[in-house]
Amino acid sequence: MTECTAQAGSWFGVVGASVTVVLPPADRARAAALWPLVDDGADLVAVLDALLADGISALGDLALVETRDDRVRVLVRGEVEVVAHTHDGHVRVRAGDRVWSEDSFSGIVALVVELPGRPEGSAEFTLRPGLTRVGALMWGEVPAPADPPARPEVRVVEPVITPIVPPIVPPIVPPIVPPAQASPPPTEEEPLETVPLSSVPLTPAWQEEVTSHLPPVEEGGLSVLGFGVPAEESPDLPDAVTTPQRQAVALLVFNHGATVPVDGPVLVGRGPTARPGSPDARLVTVPSPHQEVSGTHVEIRPGEGLDLGTAVVTDLGSTNGTVVAQPGLSQEELRPGSPVSLLPGAVIDLGDGVTIEVRRP
Repeated sequence: MTECTAQAGSWFGVVGASVTVVLPPADRARAAALWPLVDDGADLVAVLDALLADGISALGDLALVETRDDRVRVLVRGEVEVVAHTHDGHVRVRAGDRVWSEDSFSGIVALVVELPGRPEGSAEFTLRPGLTRVGALMWGEVPAPADPPARPEVRVVEPVITPIVPPIVPPIVPPIVPPAQASPPPTEEEPLETVPLSSVPLTPAWQEEVTSHLPPVEEGGLSVLGFGVPAEESPDLPDAVTTPQRQAVALLVFNHGATVPVDGPVLVGRGPTARPGSPDARLVTVPSPHQEVSGTHVEIRPGEGLDLGTAVVTDLGSTNGTVVAQPGLSQEELRPGSPVSLLPGAVIDLGDGVTIEVRRP
């Protein structure tokens, strides 16, 4: 997947041997400054460092595509979207409300960069290394949609009726009882011989004397029987199996003095309670003199997938809302249930004077 085709448009395409940068029409100077770096064979990380030289707040919509052998890596920001096609379907990469979004693929058959404001029916041309105007880019050939499976033929089969045969019950034969035999007449028992009690000796002939006490037991015998011997001490066992400590991705510094690591779910509010999906969450109670902070206001947890290695915050449907201020970005009011990635230095405002600063762990 090396040859790239493009449609005519107003965006700037900075095309190199392995990295392609797409910038808005207003970024002519930035595109011209990037061309020597891209032409020298810089990778995606080096190009991204150059784009962030003036700060993230000065960075507009963009797309970064790096193709090396069979692996493709993409990064998008703003309204630009990238669609990766495979034999089984496609994957769409978009930034949405995040700072940017990135992903990597291997074994794809086509990659399409979709740009806002693309004119319909614009001419297509083969893209060569250099600086040019584009409206869309495509590597490879997008596979045609698969035909729907044919409906199988339905055959109507007449039911086969099997006659019901009544079961054959064998005749009941009464059991044969043998005739009772007469009991033999009782026989007379011979009387037992009675012996006077005085003629029976009370002490057996072989016993010389009756012992009235037990012989002393040696200490060795008690040891053999297990008495008087202290119990063998059991080896000390740990009270509980220690679980490996999870690594924190951020540190939360509350303005009322608390400092909490983000190594798992953290629920913050006036009186937070554990949620069904996070039974082991850390509960942090904050003061709210005017009752403006909700009982369970926000959740802060380690990010997953594209947000791995950062902390994300989610408003849990609070009453007065949540505002996040990130370095280089304008303030953002969270939408309930939508997670937002947190940069180091971000400040979360819960209202009623409660703020949380996000720091590196």
